[in-house]
Amino acid sequence: MLCYCIMWLFAVFFVPIMVVLYLLTHQGAVNRPAVVVGFFLGAFFCVFAILFGSGYRTYPASLIGIFSPIFLYEVLLPLGVLTVITMVFFKDELLVRVGALMPVFLGFFCLYIPFRIFFRSETLSGFTLFLKPVLLFCCVAGVACAIKLLVDYFAHRKPAMQGQDGNKNGCALPAVVGACGLASAVVPALAEALWYSGASFVLWGGVGAVGVCSTVLLLACSHRGMTSN
Repeated sequence: MLCYCIMWLFAVFFVPIMVVLYLLTHQGAVNRPAVVVGFFLGAFFCVFAILFGSGYRTYPASLIGIFSPIFLYEVLLPLGVLTVITMVFFKDELLVRVGALMPVFLGFFCLYIPFRIFFRSETLSGFTLFLKPVLLFCCVAGVACAIKLLVDYFAHRKPAMQGQDGNKNGCALPAVVGACGLASAVVPALAEALWYSGASFVLWGGVGAVGVCSTVLLLACSHRGMTSN
């Protein structure tokens, strides 16, 4: 029972703690307002969905039938809409708007992850209460870092993706960054679909590990780009 309560608390407070750590380590002028914007967008969406949504979803038996709605509603639509809102309504230069994606995403998912867990999950288990918040956080951070690295690369603004010799043939080439960003985006839904369909821990755990490692690589490349300037 104590372990179950701890997992409940983890599901609720994991992302807010990550947001606080992010704000403490990233002092950009746009970060705090971006987190607030994301938080209020998340609050509006969650309240709207609770009042007018259809409640718990029963998934079909096929793996693709499980994966598709999870990926659509937990990754593609929220990240896509938030990206459009940030690009359109933030009036800063492009690189600043791209840099604001991370705090906007994090502010939104502070509320959206608990909403998806407690209002849209059929069962509450170790996966949904512990692994799902971690994988979705990695997804958000990985996608935001991948977008920023690719924009920085093609804008020739930062050497975040260059090799030690200064050329663009280092370990973090655009194709690698794109692949890691795609892995970060797909893994949460794929791991949950595998878990839901009864696949072995080795399979869905291995998929989850790929997503976490992809995000760690992207965060490392992003940090390297920040410290090299």
